[in-house]
Amino acid sequence: MGLHTSWEKTKLQNVGYGPPPQPVSVDGHPVEVTDKFVYLCSTVDSAGYSNTDILRRIGLASSVMGQLDRVWHQNRLSLATKLRIYTTCALAVGLHGAETWALLKEDSRRLQAFHMTCQRRILGIRWNDFITNRRQHESAEHTQYHSRSSPLHLRPHSSSA
Repeated sequence: MGLHTSWEKTKLQNVGYGPPPQPVSVDGHPVEVTDKFVYLCSTVDSAGYSNTDILRRIGLASSVMGQLDRVWHQNRLSLATKLRIYTTCALAVGLHGAETWALLKEDSRRLQAFHMTCQRRILGIRWNDFITNRRQHESAEHTQYHSRSSPLHLRPHSSSA
């Protein structure tokens, strides 16, 4: 009984800048050096950037939004209910594993743009309606559920893209 290390699953990775780590051996077991690692269904690469994983997650969340199109067009559902569905279904998929992301300004901008696109879809705002983002945000904010309708509290990493 006790904690046992699986040496086949143990990897060594240098995240950020610097040369790749030298191979090491612990208790006679070699530890493999890798440049990519999957943690909580997110890929962490040695460069420390999360761009590919963020794009993948936005694509998955976009697919969920498409599957829920009939919900967004329901007149019987309140805006608050639609925003709850968005938060629990689309954002849960889109932000899964976000705690491992190293966000750059460009990543944060891309996530915010996706969020605004989703809100426009839920509110029924078309591209040619010429509604500003501020006015759109105010429309979504008038619901009792506004505090959670903008869950992108993620802050960009100090580097810029």
